[in-house]
Amino acid sequence: MKKLIIFLLSLFSLSVGRAQWSSTNLFENNATMGAAAAGNTFWFAGGQDDQGFLIKRVEIYDAITGTWTYQELSEARSFPTGLAYGGRIFFAGGASFNTGQVSASVDIWNGHLAEPYWSVAQLSLPRFSLSAVAGGNTVLFAGGADLLNGLSYALVDKYNLETQAWSTDNLSQPRAAMGSAQAYQGKDQIAIFAGGFDLQNLQVTDRVDIYNFTTGQWTTTSLSEPRGFLAATTIGCCKVLFAGGMTNDNTPSDVVDIWDTETGEWTTATLSVPRAFFGSNAATACDKAFFAGGGHVDLNTQVWESSTDVVDIYNATTDTWSVGHLSHPVINHAIAASDNHVLFAGGVDVLNQIAFSTVDIYTCQTDAVSYPEKLAPQFSIYPNPTRGILYFENLTENNVKPLFVSLSNLQGQHLFSLSLLDDSHQLTLPALPAGAYLVTLVYENGSQSNLIRVE
Repeated sequence: MKKLIIFLLSLFSLSVGRAQWSSTNLFENNATMGAAAAGNTFWFAGGQDDQGFLIKRVEIYDAITGTWTYQELSEARSFPTGLAYGGRIFFAGGASFNTGQVSASVDIWNGHLAEPYWSVAQLSLPRFSLSAVAGGNTVLFAGGADLLNGLSYALVDKYNLETQAWSTDNLSQPRAAMGSAQAYQGKDQIAIFAGGFDLQNLQVTDRVDIYNFTTGQWTTTSLSEPRGFLAATTIGCCKVLFAGGMTNDNTPSDVVDIWDTETGEWTTATLSVPRAFFGSNAATACDKAFFAGGGHVDLNTQVWESSTDVVDIYNATTDTWSVGHLSHPVINHAIAASDNHVLFAGGVDVLNQIAFSTVDIYTCQTDAVSYPEKLAPQFSIYPNPTRGILYFENLTENNVKPLFVSLSNLQGQHLFSLSLLDDSHQLTLPALPAGAYLVTLVYENGSQSNLIRVE
């Protein structure tokens, strides 16, 4: 079994955070990759080198050992959309900018099995710049575009993890270059597809489509202004940020719309540099949201005219923004985050037309409060197996109160976290596939982790 690393900075307020930057390198200069992260491994797939040749390689970085390993996609392509979920890694769709052709291939790394292997499925229509979001037993591949034919799609391909069956659905509008994220509303997981660009009319939209994985129903809301080529990510269960993008007057935006899915409240913030994003240019780790690189893309030609090295970092704990810098100004780079690492890989400097192999690594570190090395568990966590409700029973005479709880799968992927009320000794889990999970409970003088099984 792979080593599980559970990072508790975002859960435990008695830790003092700091960070450090380091770097490594891809096998070769590469841009337009797909990215995904599972536990301490970071996957960068496909792309295009600085000579314009498409890449088939999947480069996998182990953040614990600092080493790289390699796999291959079924076909070389740019901009495959990456996603890690349910012990699987997905790379869906993609394009060749030399020929204009788009791909329908979905490469799936079945890492949840005792003997992992690659399988290949097909989208109902070939496209790139689609958004992938997963919840419950379902993975959604939404929207996308076909540059050769000048088309955007409202199509949503739905993949069922249990049955491996495919079905289709639709967004309320056809579009690509959306900001997408997964969050919770109450105990329900939701997928959010915000803004986007319609190739047919060269317009961006303020539409936000919301899919409820529990009910299978769609609802809609709106951003504060229409824009496409924006980036999105979620902090914790319920704070979703939609940053930057291009507006209909063909200028980059500095607006960050922030939606609290628990309260329903919308607020706004401001990026340090107005800019657009493309692909996976946002990620969350250590209770921070990162929006990296980006630039100005002309909506009429879809040609990038500038790039930046700026990383805007939102700290949800302190509700403050700060600015970092990548090694190079980049667009068409890839970001992946998991545990306490964020990796910013490859990309192109528009001014010099240079692709990079550089991978900048942001590592969050903690100076944790010291506890007794062999502190006994303070709580019994039951029932086990469970059908969706957990109870925390104090095993000692001390008046210890649970503060935070988090849930991860056995691949180390963080699935859920929640701050508990002082008198709360009960938790209703979100909808989950049957299987084994790791529950980590943080309390006033320590923490404990228990394996549970969901029926």
